[in-house]
Amino acid sequence: MKLDAPVILSVLALGFAAPAGVAQSCPTAFTNGSRNLFIGHSFLLQPSLQFSALADLNGYTWNAYSYSGGSGSQGSPGELWDDADGSRTEIEAKLATGAFEVLAMTSFGQSTNTLDFRRWMNLALSYNPNTQFFIVQGWPSGGPGMDAAEFRETVISRGENLFSIVETLRGDFPNNRVTFVNSGMVAAELFDLWESGELPDVACLAAPCDTGEPLFADGGSGHAGPMMAELMGLAWLNALNGADVDTVQLKVDYLADVDGVMERVLAFNDQFETTTTSLPHDWNTDGECSFFDIASFLRNFDAGNMTTDLTGDGILDGADILRLIEVLP
Repeated sequence: MKLDAPVILSVLALGFAAPAGVAQSCPTAFTNGSRNLFIGHSFLLQPSLQFSALADLNGYTWNAYSYSGGSGSQGSPGELWDDADGSRTEIEAKLATGAFEVLAMTSFGQSTNTLDFRRWMNLALSYNPNTQFFIVQGWPSGGPGMDAAEFRETVISRGENLFSIVETLRGDFPNNRVTFVNSGMVAAELFDLWESGELPDVACLAAPCDTGEPLFADGGSGHAGPMMAELMGLAWLNALNGADVDTVQLKVDYLADVDGVMERVLAFNDQFETTTTSLPHDWNTDGECSFFDIASFLRNFDAGNMTTDLTGDGILDGADILRLIEVLP
């Protein structure tokens, strides 16, 4: 098949790195989605499902999702590593595929330590040296038994403790991005609105409600209700995929001031941003972007620049670029 000039020019313009020593703009997030493995307990599972659903809903076409974990403390990094229920074996089998770009983890209470995370990070890197890490502070168990002020204080203090571990891990793994989000602030913001009577989307503090949706899905542990889980997923979509929270389509058209909630949550989390401003494997030792990564290129490829369907499948996409690379001299 004859290749026209616009096709070749689009590849040169979009994909190939500049010569060594010439700085380029490197990506700061997986802007078309990422292959994510979440390991943890139910307080990680609920938002991760919403994160994945929002990614699919909003066209993050390269998004892939998998979850492994245990209940309660059994989903902490330390107990997952101990493999009492076979979780470590299951997780390692997934990591061994080398397909996951992001390994996401959380803590359980204040029992998690640096070593618990470091073991999993080393294991992931042994299979994919370009793995990015996502560590999440959740919300405290037993939330329905607290008032909003106590709940917020607990979210902040536990987040500070976990972030001190993250700072150590960033020093231990300088070539791999370690993103931290205290998504418990979503719960704290919604709890404040509930107490002040400004959360019309929520019918009761904890399930079961007579009608409508609860803030917490149960009155004991205080699992996330639907709104809480979805807005946490939105915060993660911003952190991992660079999503603009003002334009992301949500599953529900909320009555509450969601824009204000997310603005405050993201502003709070600004303090935790890494000084590494790009995906780690796109920087050379001089701090310049000069590495051509075919996977990142294909994820971010704009099909609008394609003029020839090289694979003959009727779709202009990254597969056509792969075909082009095969036939170019």
